[in-house]
Amino acid sequence: MKIIAVIQARIASTRLPEKVLMNLSGHPLLYHVVERARHSKRVDNVIISIPNSIQNQKISSFAKNYNIPVFTGDENNVLDRFVNTAKQFEPDLIVRLTGDNPLVDPTIIDSIIELHINHKADYTSNAVKRTNPRGLDVEVIRFKTLEKINGMSLEPQHKEHVAPFLYENPDLFHLQHFIAKGILRRPDLRFTVDTVQDWELMSEIYRRFYIPGKIIEVKDVIRWIDNNPRWLGINNQSEEDQVSSNANQGIRQSKIS
Repeated sequence: MKIIAVIQARIASTRLPEKVLMNLSGHPLLYHVVERARHSKRVDNVIISIPNSIQNQKISSFAKNYNIPVFTGDENNVLDRFVNTAKQFEPDLIVRLTGDNPLVDPTIIDSIIELHINHKADYTSNAVKRTNPRGLDVEVIRFKTLEKINGMSLEPQHKEHVAPFLYENPDLFHLQHFIAKGILRRPDLRFTVDTVQDWELMSEIYRRFYIPGKIIEVKDVIRWIDNNPRWLGINNQSEEDQVSSNANQGIRQSKIS
């Protein structure tokens, strides 16, 4: 079975412009996403998928410098971009990741792939029913399913965000949801980079934990942040995150390994 990871990235960002190329411990943020995805034991190739606009040539230049495959496509129809990117590799499964999550966990990637394969699912993720921290998001999609929906007449929002049409139609597709356990069951935490506060936290995490050539263990980060309340609350949650956190009160298990 051939499995590829496709990392969605772009230069444009309203709250934190060019965040994917910001310097995080000596490398662009996007480099760390790629490196962590490459540590997956099940992923065969890691590819960056970007819009074909002029401003995104900066990402193409970065990818060339770091010898990372990059493919361009429609800026608004991300679904079509993903399908055309994946066609180059003829995969069975696509792991969809985003370029602003520099703590995405290769172990979680592998666990979600295993869950997907074992249940012969069309779509499996930890992002719809969130139990992991935000920023560890992984979606695994059967490529033939993605091709199928790309040929359908969809609303613009379903073309822009790739997966919603799948999980909004559980009667049409076989869905699986990954449920985190132990210390990683922390939907109240935010490890993505979308705001200045997010960047400040991630910079501190990488300053403390990053060793070139090694992967930062998310469990270690959670233990540290639980012991340092200042950092626990520094990246004010978005309204969406706050709703998720309120819905999941009481599930913090920071002492469970």
